[in-house]
Amino acid sequence: MKHGEITYKEFLDLLGERKINNHPRKPGVFLRHDVDNFIEKSYQMALYEEKRGISSCYFLLHPIGNEKTYWNNKETWVMAKEMQDMGHVIGFHNSIIIDAILTKKQPEDLLLIYLEKMRKYDLKIIGTCEHGHPLCYEYKVRNRQIWDLYTPTKIFSQYNLQDFGLLWDCSYINALKKSEEYGLEKDNPHDELFLMDAGKKHNWWFGNTLEQIKKSPVNKKIHINIHPERWIK
Repeated sequence: MKHGEITYKEFLDLLGERKINNHPRKPGVFLRHDVDNFIEKSYQMALYEEKRGISSCYFLLHPIGNEKTYWNNKETWVMAKEMQDMGHVIGFHNSIIIDAILTKKQPEDLLLIYLEKMRKYDLKIIGTCEHGHPLCYEYKVRNRQIWDLYTPTKIFSQYNLQDFGLLWDCSYINALKKSEEYGLEKDNPHDELFLMDAGKKHNWWFGNTLEQIKKSPVNKKIHINIHPERWIK
């Protein structure tokens, strides 16, 4: 698979001897994948990572605004369970605030429906991250603001992760306002290198960010956000 001029193999090779893991609080490289529109590319990446002895995290985006998505396909859940059995972590990709606005449903009800469905297929969902939906700009919200870790919105009440069986949220984790309550360190934003294959601010093609990996110490904490569907065979 390729993104621009670099293959996934070459990208992983670039990380060198750095420890790759599937939890945002562990040292080394936190490798996460946002599964937005379909799961097949993610499944192929998961297979390749397994061959290399890598365990990463895949966040499945729920339907937004009553749309039909890959969540409606039985094959999705078969592949997700197989990915978990490979040693990868399956997480919840959160666009709950935008979904609640569009459907006029309560965020709590939506959360319960989606998490129950994922767990029905024996997926161990303990982690989450926000989805950057285009409507976030229009409504001036971030989906992560549904959790009481972050500054609240003026639209909805906030919820505690643990009330929904979740243990962590990795969305720009240095933005936590109540991190100590969750047994987390509050990071200095400059201590973590954040890389993403989408958007202008963090896109690794913007400002030649890949060079930062090469120049970073082996013990540098790095958070990498991959969108498998943006990679071509």
